[in-house]
Amino acid sequence: MRRRRARDRPGGVLEEEIRHFLKWHRQERSASVHTLIAYRRDLSEFKDFLTARSRRQWSDLTTPDLRDYLYHLSERRLAPASTGRKVAAIKSFFRYQIRTGRLRSSVVSGFRAPRQTSRRLPKFLFLEEMNRVIDRSGTDDNPVRRSLALRDRAILELLYATGIRVSELIGLNLPDLNLDAQWIRVLGKGNKERLVPFGAPAARAIRAYLADRQSGLKGPDAAVWLNARGRRLTVRAVRLILNSAVVRAALSRHVHPHMIRHTFATHLLDAGCDLRAVQEFLGHASLSTTQRYTHVTKQRLKAVYDRSHPRA
Repeated sequence: MRRRRARDRPGGVLEEEIRHFLKWHRQERSASVHTLIAYRRDLSEFKDFLTARSRRQWSDLTTPDLRDYLYHLSERRLAPASTGRKVAAIKSFFRYQIRTGRLRSSVVSGFRAPRQTSRRLPKFLFLEEMNRVIDRSGTDDNPVRRSLALRDRAILELLYATGIRVSELIGLNLPDLNLDAQWIRVLGKGNKERLVPFGAPAARAIRAYLADRQSGLKGPDAAVWLNARGRRLTVRAVRLILNSAVVRAALSRHVHPHMIRHTFATHLLDAGCDLRAVQEFLGHASLSTTQRYTHVTKQRLKAVYDRSHPRA
């Protein structure tokens, strides 16, 4: 009875199909929590837009609806990448609808986000800034907080040494670490596994943290990174750790965890690393995604030339 009432609410049928889609993505595609949250948010916004137009079934969608929705998004002055993500979520949802026989066809096949006139370049830290962030972490005179300080240093070292995503970082279990060979096994997007190397500074920092840690050291599912209560660290906690490190380093700019990933890629390319190798390290499915960092490197080289050459 409760299920029937939910379907009878405005947008109830639309909402139910979204739930089926998210369940399928979680079970069949092993989608991450962040992907599912983004899909739910984007599709719910689209559902609310259609409900306001008295659309009760997904089959009621029309081409003018799509055109008006793009205009609606443009009025919100979203970044082109955000608009593109919302359009991609809608297209993925309707592909699922057709694949599972819920719809025979849809008007979404020709739905396109406006072409980006310019792509925002990744922001990164300069080497001196990155070193300050790391070097000013990992110490605390209070013995109670020492273990957490060692953990924070090890996290920052590993993020910069590997360029892994924060979701990949917090998902690490102890068997994923090989401190002798200096590599980690990472489960990335789409449940794809890859091996990523790291250097001696990160290995030393992780060893110091694990040697000081007192709990949660057993079992194949034992998390590498624990909070003060002995539980697996969260994405939000890593953000707070980085924020604290940035304050200690006295950087007058906003730094987010993904910026460390950008820094990793930019510094490798600056040093002459092969683009394909960087793609492998980052776990990018497409080389074009990695190529964004070459634009950053070119900009930096041009800036150095302009500052240094007498006839620039």
